[in-house]
Amino acid sequence: MIIEYSAIDGVKLLEAYDFRKFKVVMRGLDAGQPPSVSGISFVGVTDAVVEIDLVRSLRGVPDEAEWRSGYEKMLTAARASGWIDENPEGIRAHVEWSNTDVPS
Repeated sequence: MIIEYSAIDGVKLLEAYDFRKFKVVMRGLDAGQPPSVSGISFVGVTDAVVEIDLVRSLRGVPDEAEWRSGYEKMLTAARASGWIDENPEGIRAHVEWSNTDVPS
C-alpha cells in the first residue's frame, strides 16, 4: 500500500491490495519540508507514523470485506514485527520524496 500526498490531490491510498509493502510518497515537495497532514506524523526525513484509522478512511480504500480482512492481517504482522507505535496508534512507514506533483 502506498499513502500518497500531493498539494494538488491531497492524500489517497494506492495499490490497496498490496499488503506486503507500506510507504508514504510525498509529491511536489523537497525532502525535509513535510506539510502538516492530519494522521501522519513525520519522524525525520525518511520515516513517518500513519494512524491506523486514517488508512481506513482514505480515498482509494475498497469498501470490501476482503480488503478489511487483509488490512487486519497486515496490522497483526506489523505489530508482531514492532512496526506499530502505540501513541497515537499508527504504522511506521518509509517516506519517499518526489519533486514532481503529478498524482498517480
